[in-house]
Order: sequence, then C-alpha cells, then structure tokens
Amino acid sequence: MQIGRFPYGCDASVRDLADVMTRAGIPVETTDCIKGKLWSKNLINCSLNPLSAITGVTYGRLREPGSWQIIEHLVQEIYAVVQADGIRLQWPDPDTFLGYLHGAMIPVMASHTSSMLQDILHGHPTEIDYLNGAVVTLGRQLGIATPCNALISDLIRFQESIAAGTSAGPSH
Repeated sequence: MQIGRFPYGCDASVRDLADVMTRAGIPVETTDCIKGKLWSKNLINCSLNPLSAITGVTYGRLREPGSWQIIEHLVQEIYAVVQADGIRLQWPDPDTFLGYLHGAMIPVMASHTSSMLQDILHGHPTEIDYLNGAVVTLGRQLGIATPCNALISDLIRFQESIAAGTSAGPSH
C-alpha cells in the first residue's frame, strides 16, 4: 500500500500513519506523488478491464494482436492526457508501460477475467466512469481527443444497460 497527501506531498502526519499501519502488520510506503501512483494503477485498469469485459476473455487473450492494438490506442490516449495535466506515471512513456504490461503484468494474471466483466454478468454497475470515463473527462477539459477511451466507455455503458434492462446515453 502507498499513501501520500493528495495530489502531491508527504508530511509528518502521513509518515506517522504509515508507521502505525506498518506496526499493525500492514506494509505501507509513503510517496510524495500519490496522484501519479493512482493514475499508474488507473492506467493498468483502463488497459485491461473494459476490453476483458467487452470480449469476455481472460487477460492472457488480450495479448493477441487484434486486442493488443486496441490496448496500444487506449494507452497512447491516456499518456497524452496525463502528461498534458503534468501527472508523472510510474513508467516514463507508453512503450515502457506496454512492455511491462505485455511481459510482466499480463502473464501473472493470464487466466483471470476482469471484475468489470463480473459486474456486468451480475447486473451491477461498473467503475468505467472512474477509469476510461475519467480519461475522457480529463481529456475533454484539456482539449485532448480520446476517441478510443470514449468508445470503450460507451460500449461498457451499453453492456451495463443491457444487463439492467435500460437504455444508456453516450458519454459525449
């Protein structure tokens, strides 16, 4: 677990909380860039979860060329948005992240499906508005086009509406 003062910073009270949690058996690190850490986690989730939910496949299948090309587009848009907002991610550029995702992250989770797919299958709302939808919203505020993230968000909302028996409107 990592904690810090949002959006940036770390002070004595954050370090004290980390010490208390660590002594209680919960390993905690402090960071002065918690916003970047949150967006780094969001990047992973945006890249994998909705595509797994839309296709119904495991994460391992997402390394196949057709889906990998979609992931590349999603990641390029996300990097354009977060870099324009001055957010520092854990990986310096899209290619470094994609290499990590393809070579390290997906192999560990290859047989898993996304929780977003489980939400849709059970008729529960997903977190799409906090993932790819947040990219679209921030992109719109910064004047950066995010058509791939918008399409993925709309497709998930459509699946949610089918599961719920309602009609979903577009995100834009």
